[in-house]
Order: sequence, then C-alpha cells, then structure tokens
Amino acid sequence: MQVDEKNQSAEDTKPAKTPRKPSARLQAASAAAEKATPASQSGKAAEAAPAPAPAASQAPRGPEQSHSAAQQGQDAGRRRLHDVRDVPHALRQEAQAKWGTSVEISASRENGRYTGPVFTSGDYLAQKVGERSVVVHQVGDVDFKTSDNMKRRADEKRLTDVNMQINYQGDKGQAHFHDPKRAAIEEMFSRIHRTAKETLGRDFEPFARDLDVVKTRMVEQYRESKQRQFDARTQSQAPQRGNEQQRGDRPAAHPER
Repeated sequence: MQVDEKNQSAEDTKPAKTPRKPSARLQAASAAAEKATPASQSGKAAEAAPAPAPAASQAPRGPEQSHSAAQQGQDAGRRRLHDVRDVPHALRQEAQAKWGTSVEISASRENGRYTGPVFTSGDYLAQKVGERSVVVHQVGDVDFKTSDNMKRRADEKRLTDVNMQINYQGDKGQAHFHDPKRAAIEEMFSRIHRTAKETLGRDFEPFARDLDVVKTRMVEQYRESKQRQFDARTQSQAPQRGNEQQRGDRPAAHPER
C-alpha cells in the first residue's frame, strides 16, 4: 500500500502536459478553409440566381444597324432641308418597289454627303445611301452642271439608276458621278499608303512612288476594261438600230385590191 501511495503521489506531483500548438502550415490551411466557406456559398447563390436579361442597347449590332448608327452620328445637329412628310406617296411606293419595303425614307440635311444610285420623280430625287436607308433630295437644291454629261442627263431626265455622290455646302448640293469600283481602288491604295507611312518611316518615299505607279496602272486597266464593255454594247446595239431604221424607211405595202 505504501508503494502505491508513493506512486500515486509521484504522479500527482508531475507537471501536466501542455497541448501542442498546431503547426504554421496547419493554421494556414484552417484559415484558408474558413475563408473559402462563405465564398463557395455566395458562389452557389450566384449560380442559383437567374442571369439578368441583356439590355436592348447591348445587343450585338449587324452591319445595317452599325451603318444607321454611323449615319445618325454624322447627321447629328444638321438641319433638314425639307419636310419628308411632303414627299409624294408615289415616290415612296417607287422607292420601296426598287429597294425593298423595309427602307427608311428621310430628307437630306445641310452639309450632308450622300453616295448611291438615284431616281427622279417630279421635283424630288431619291437616293439609296444604305442597305435600308433612302434620302430624298429636292431637285432644286442640287447642281447638276458639274459635267457636260451630268447636265445633259439631268436635262433629259435620264438620271434613273445613275450612281452619284451629292455633297452639300450648307443647303446647296453638287452632284458628281460615282464609280463604286474606282472608289474601291482609291480606298484600297489610300489604306496601303497610310499603313506604309507608319511602318516604313524614312524608307516610305521610294515605296510611295512605286505605289503611285501601280495605282495609276490599275486605274488605266479599269478604264480600258470599261471602254471595251461600252464598245461591245454599242456594237451589239448597232444592228438592231439599223434594222429599226430600215423598217422605218421601208415604204408601206399597198393593200391588195
């Protein structure tokens, strides 16, 4: 019994063991777990919540909408030269028949620049300037004397389907023939010119001279091609005109008696 009491007293006198502190790695892992818990819960809540519907203004724009937006930005602050409500209904119907029932018809603006095919109707000239956009000009506001051919066509009222560019200075416009293919060549070389100037630096001048030579040659080839097409049309129409003239000169046959 004495031995047991000594052992018991010895155990009672031993210092109590202090709990071991967790390592720094374990502490960091615990802290990360605590931080991750609310984040994951909020993530689940976000997944559960329905996504807001995209606003109409944020919907992707097609080329037609982009063109309309650009045209509206360009025309902002420019005065309309006439009231589109005064445009005859017959002209509206003809524009829709030629270019589609969904076209939007508007009046020309001061200092405006418009390019596209046209047709005339009375005192108005309609011009398709975009995929779904038609601008109506007052014939009296536009000068067609910019070239002899343009003036002759205007006097003879033969402007229908002519591609032209109408540029206004204030409320007065000037009409010029517009060749889309020639304009495409000019635009292409203009872009090459700008890019080369930014890229080549001092070496740009020799390249620019060579570029002008190539551009001039391309324009000449295009003109020659147009001339050949014109000559072919003229030759194909010549026999038909000759036959019509012969029929007109032929004396009328006497009726049988």
